[in-house]
Amino acid sequence: MSSQEKKLSMVQEKLIELNKVNSAIAAECNSIPDVGQVMRTLIMDALGSLDPRLNVDDIYINQVSTLSRGSYNPVGSLYQVIHECLEKNLKPQYTIGVYGVFDQPNSTSQTSQVKGISIYDIEKLIEGILVNLVPGYNFQLNNYWVTPANKDAQGRPLLAPKDRFEQLYASAFRSELEMAVHAGMFTADDQGWINKMYSASSVWPQSFFKVAITGLNGEPQVLPSAFVIQINGINKPELVPENDRYSCALYLPTEGLRKFKDSLSLHQYVTALLSAENSRKTLLDELPVEVGHSMQGALKVRFFSIKDDLFTFCVAGQIEKQMLDIAHYWKKVQKTDDAFPAVIGQILGAQCLGNGVSNAGERAARYMEQATRSNWPQWLQAASAIDQDRHIALERAHLLSDMALYEETKTASSFKAFSRISVKEFLLSARGLEVDPDYIFVLKKYEIRVGNNTREAVGQRQSLTEVFMWGVHDETHLYDLELEDAKAFPSLTPSFLQGAIKLLDLRVKYAAQRQSLYALRAVQDAMRTNLSCVTALSLFRAGLQKQLSAKAYNLVESYHLGNPANTSFGVADGNRKPLRDVVVYAVRGTAPGPKMHVLYMPGGPLGSEWFEFDNLHDLQKTLLRLHLSVRGREYLNSQTHAEYREPMSKLEISLSDYMSWGDYLKYVLVVRPDNPKDALLAGVKNLIAWAAAEEEAATPAWYRKAKDTDRHFHTRLGSDKKIILERGKKWLGLESLSSFSRNLVHKEINGELRRRGVYVEIDPDQVNVKLRGQEHMTLTQLFINWQLWDRVDDLTWPKSDLPDSRFPNAMDLRFVNGGAVEGLNYAIINKFIGLRPADQYIEYLKRFTNTSDISLLNHRRVYHARLKQNEMLIGALEQKMQGFLSESQFSWLKDIIDDLDLDPGTTPWAWSPQIGNTGIRAFHIAGRRVEGAYIFSNVGKGKIEHFLYLPGAPSAQRFRSYLSFMSDIHTHDTQDMILSGVATKDYDAVFNYFERKNFSGLSWDVFTEQQNQAVNFYRGEFDRGVNRIISDVDSATLSLSESIVNNVFIAVNLIADIVSLFFPPAGVVVGVVRVIVGVINGIIAYSNGDDKAANAYFASAWGQAIKIYLGVIAPVGIEAVGFNVLSRIEDIASIVSTITKVPVGVGYITYVVE
Repeated sequence: MSSQEKKLSMVQEKLIELNKVNSAIAAECNSIPDVGQVMRTLIMDALGSLDPRLNVDDIYINQVSTLSRGSYNPVGSLYQVIHECLEKNLKPQYTIGVYGVFDQPNSTSQTSQVKGISIYDIEKLIEGILVNLVPGYNFQLNNYWVTPANKDAQGRPLLAPKDRFEQLYASAFRSELEMAVHAGMFTADDQGWINKMYSASSVWPQSFFKVAITGLNGEPQVLPSAFVIQINGINKPELVPENDRYSCALYLPTEGLRKFKDSLSLHQYVTALLSAENSRKTLLDELPVEVGHSMQGALKVRFFSIKDDLFTFCVAGQIEKQMLDIAHYWKKVQKTDDAFPAVIGQILGAQCLGNGVSNAGERAARYMEQATRSNWPQWLQAASAIDQDRHIALERAHLLSDMALYEETKTASSFKAFSRISVKEFLLSARGLEVDPDYIFVLKKYEIRVGNNTREAVGQRQSLTEVFMWGVHDETHLYDLELEDAKAFPSLTPSFLQGAIKLLDLRVKYAAQRQSLYALRAVQDAMRTNLSCVTALSLFRAGLQKQLSAKAYNLVESYHLGNPANTSFGVADGNRKPLRDVVVYAVRGTAPGPKMHVLYMPGGPLGSEWFEFDNLHDLQKTLLRLHLSVRGREYLNSQTHAEYREPMSKLEISLSDYMSWGDYLKYVLVVRPDNPKDALLAGVKNLIAWAAAEEEAATPAWYRKAKDTDRHFHTRLGSDKKIILERGKKWLGLESLSSFSRNLVHKEINGELRRRGVYVEIDPDQVNVKLRGQEHMTLTQLFINWQLWDRVDDLTWPKSDLPDSRFPNAMDLRFVNGGAVEGLNYAIINKFIGLRPADQYIEYLKRFTNTSDISLLNHRRVYHARLKQNEMLIGALEQKMQGFLSESQFSWLKDIIDDLDLDPGTTPWAWSPQIGNTGIRAFHIAGRRVEGAYIFSNVGKGKIEHFLYLPGAPSAQRFRSYLSFMSDIHTHDTQDMILSGVATKDYDAVFNYFERKNFSGLSWDVFTEQQNQAVNFYRGEFDRGVNRIISDVDSATLSLSESIVNNVFIAVNLIADIVSLFFPPAGVVVGVVRVIVGVINGIIAYSNGDDKAANAYFASAWGQAIKIYLGVIAPVGIEAVGFNVLSRIEDIASIVSTITKVPVGVGYITYVVE
């Protein structure tokens, strides 16, 4: 993470803290009694003066005799009568004998009359309330502010609401100041001085000043909650504008904090606000309504000393404004013909301090905007104001297009979105429930077998949406469903839900729904607009950074404007389907000689998204370079069509391969449907096809067409795998060599740097090392391959131990992103190169298996066996579903696999060394064991069948008949799969065996090698696997040992965290860049036991902040409380909307973080 990203991340964390305080203030505002509550209290007090026993709910004015023509007086409950008098400006005059006071509505019975209270008493009571409404109402409201509502456990009164507000205002200010410091608006010294000064203000007055506006009459009117702090200043009666070099902090409720170099510039700023129409109105709106209306003509500002506590002053000003505004509106009710509901709305707004709550969001948004501007990259800061505004406009246009695309696709933009809507609609139609299934939680309970007839009960907490997404189990292993709040939803019985999950069958139906959605013209138009905005923004950034020449820039721009002289191409590896987003622009035509090509590689790992070339040859070499690095291969993997993704992800080439690229791999241009009037049509069509392939890979046709029983069994195996993985982490948490080494190097290197006074945190996985004569590697890899250090010519290494030594001729150190590595040098590396993490890792592995805790070792063996057993069953079942195994073949394979975790001697079939008997045998070739590969044999109905299991094979070929395997053993693909499973020390022997056979043309008789290889204790394979890793590490072959760890065990942190594929947004507007269509979120394609949400294409500095803030929204199975969560999303949506000037809704924000 760059320093800019870290700063923004810190601001986002401070924003979250500030929002928590603002939420507490909003909650306090919501607890202020509303109009009805205050009026009832007012009426109760008035009744109490007549008779303390009277209750407002028991007083009714009823008509007991006929009215004279033309007269009208309100009747009903006392509260309703007073409300009607206010609404219609009535002054009732009740006639004794015509009206009476009763304790029942509409009653005229003498038994219901209220004793001792006449209609005249009630008339006078109403008259008194109406006449004294303003002082009486404000008295009740003021009483609320100063009266503690409750007591603590010791009987002591708690804080009054006014006191709580003061504390919250103080907390909010501290949070805002903290955020302003991280946004670059104030220094840490400023913050320290302000905090120190506030602490001292309880002893003697400090340089805090109120903001007062004076109009024509010269009478100053103080802005509530606005103040000035003169930093390093002293207390004085008035802050006079002057160029005194004392910086000032201005706090306005509408803007928050702002810093000025002196009191003169502060005065000029506020004067300018009062001179401009919009800002003048905004400031005057902070005054009480009547005061603000009276401020006419030229206005001036003065700054008077604050004598009280700063936040006592702020809250007192807010309460005073509240009282004055409510008084104004009640007078308005009594004296004007304005619509009563509208005026009551104004009273409600004033009473709950609505402006204060909305202003808090405005202030938070401003800090975030300022922080983003402060952390703009240099190229954007150096741009002209016009270009900066254009950049912001392009970002805003992208956000709008992204939201428009979401609105068009939200019913099937992801599997989860489709499931949520489907379940919601079904529950409404089937049970009449209008609920959100994301916030109805159930406990899913069932049992799995572990070892000899040992069963473990497991439970998973999931939302109703997730339960429907996952599907049901087979009939013999159904899970139980238990609603967390069953009383609230009595109609959602377990049997009803199980039946509904089967009926909806969402995973099977999603593909068709998605296909029909993306065929709609409106969706394709939204995609076209979105793609246009993404490309325009990226191109403009490239222009600002001078990454393209004017000629190249114009070529791309004119193409998108419809210039028929230019064209675009897709890019593909050979004859494969095009990459998803990569585009090449060129001049149309086939003129001889080299011509310019412009490569657009969104989110690429080479530091830019745009490249220009004089010829196609150089462009192809640049694409090939991506295979040289992990990030490059990850990028290509994310861009590769689903059909080819697995082989592409394994395509790691060396520098020598790269130099002979033309013979190894070649990227070619793919002609796309070309329409100058619709330059983006081809891109949209490619994206739709690409996403459809993603969905097909996630839920293949063979899965959708399979029998229900097989699909339900597949779902259950997926559930088992998820549980085994979760439980197995406790027993099989084997750290990989790369992770182990990284942690070891990280500890020693950073400790040494701190001892030398360098306080930077260096991640050895993020440091590239280039030694003379060697290829690039990470610092972690250098320590693992320590032998390379000694191979560098000694003469190139000075023997000094100077901390600032640099040896560019022999070694180059760079962060992965290209930045310099501070403090790290030859001397430090040389000091610790003897760590030899591989040797320490071997000792770690030995401790892992050579434990004296027999129970622990047995647990590890059992869970390893269950994991491998589960993988085999899934492989066999998928081959059956695809038609590659018959029912009977699957049946006998399943019988053998089911018994793998049993103890020796308890299997239903007899082990025998002879190959002709039923059982499982380890697979050998050239006398060497192929790890994880087994031969399954079955004798039945007069015939013998043999199947070879190769875990690294494609899903349709993991179980192959032995004859089928032998027919393909001469192919490179089959031989490579076998070589990937042999121990490092055996690799050369097996490789040479293949070479001899390939060239000699001799027969491939490896069947006899399988004699005497029966696996009669499968749990013992765990011990073999660990010893195999030790052997591989000892042979110093990193890549093979890593792959074995991944294959045999649950490797914790085996793969590094996924590197973001997009650069963080440079400008103010958030939401850059979520490109296109089908995030197949939540689909567990092969029941991998993990929820792999596809978030890679929404790159926003906000993304992580929103996730941190919401936290409980996106993850599967994590607790979320509906209303609380939704209110948090609304907070974020409001802030995003304020910053971007784009109305961002809750649905879109939730979609972003899924």
